[in-house]
Amino acid sequence: MVFTVGVENDNLKFVKWTIPLKKKIKSAKKFYFTELNRQNGERDEKQFQLTRFTNYTSHYSLSWSHVHVEFNQDFKGKIELDIKLCLQEVKSSIDDSKSRSDHSETIPDYHRSPCEVWVFANSEKYFLKKSSDSDYWKSEFFRVGIQDSMNSSSIFLEIWIKFNPFDVREMSAHQNLADYLFVEQTNCDVKFCFDDGRQIGGHKRILSARSTVFAAMFKHDMQEAKTGKVSIKDFDLETFRELLHFIYLGRTSEPLDASKAQPLFLAADKYDILDLREDCSRKLLSSMQLCNAIELMIWAHNNSVDHVKEAALEVVVRNGKEICLQQDWEMLTIIHPELCPLATRRMMEIAQFPAVKRKASN
Repeated sequence: MVFTVGVENDNLKFVKWTIPLKKKIKSAKKFYFTELNRQNGERDEKQFQLTRFTNYTSHYSLSWSHVHVEFNQDFKGKIELDIKLCLQEVKSSIDDSKSRSDHSETIPDYHRSPCEVWVFANSEKYFLKKSSDSDYWKSEFFRVGIQDSMNSSSIFLEIWIKFNPFDVREMSAHQNLADYLFVEQTNCDVKFCFDDGRQIGGHKRILSARSTVFAAMFKHDMQEAKTGKVSIKDFDLETFRELLHFIYLGRTSEPLDASKAQPLFLAADKYDILDLREDCSRKLLSSMQLCNAIELMIWAHNNSVDHVKEAALEVVVRNGKEICLQQDWEMLTIIHPELCPLATRRMMEIAQFPAVKRKASN
């Protein structure tokens, strides 16, 4: 089993590997592959390393498990496996102490850790999701078709790892400028005022360059342009500060979680900060689970965020039996009775047409 590490550009790496297979029939309906050295559901593992910055190397562990797929009597040489992948950074290494000190101060997790991971298999693209509390990425099971002879075959896979762009000099200049203007609130020509009396400053030209909404707001004949004050009613200061932080620095001050992503999505949507809205959207979708699907569905319904509502509804529908036992479901029937018929109809469709559930789960 050979790994090949390649570079598309500074921020996009890929790892290709081939799993050679020798097939032997263990039963009338299943093939088993001797080279996998694992039974159904057990993991195999391989480590590799990536170097992105001078003297700085990240070591990754890539593991995968498989499930054999049954075939029918019309088998004509095509067999399939269901495969799940997991990727985790296990350690990092720096060549010398000087580099260690320099890098620890200048490379934040935002640039060092991957921002997206996906795998190509049989010309299909499958995304891995990041764990909310660790640098652990994993996929759902995906099906790999193997078309070859009855005696031997191979699986060809490649995993792509994307990082946020990074340049030390640009980041240093950008950071210094952002600290001077935003963090230190220097030479602000507009104040954003909140109901509790607190204020936060900004710079009209910078905000106008990043947002068409701010650009329209600060035109000469607008009240905000004349007074230099903007009253913020829809968002608290913490959410609005994160919005401004993203405008000035291109990222949030802390990693997003689902609770922060909800109000920040609405702020980004209102002020037309598209890249922040996309970041919040990805966080909401990736953090969606059985335990929070109803909460996210209600939030998305109330705020007309249709794609999040639809994704949450799919989770609710696919897990109808478990969902109906939750207190959140009882709350939904009382507070938002208009959503219950929609979910119930979908559940009935799946009960009547089980293929719908199988298609939705793929």
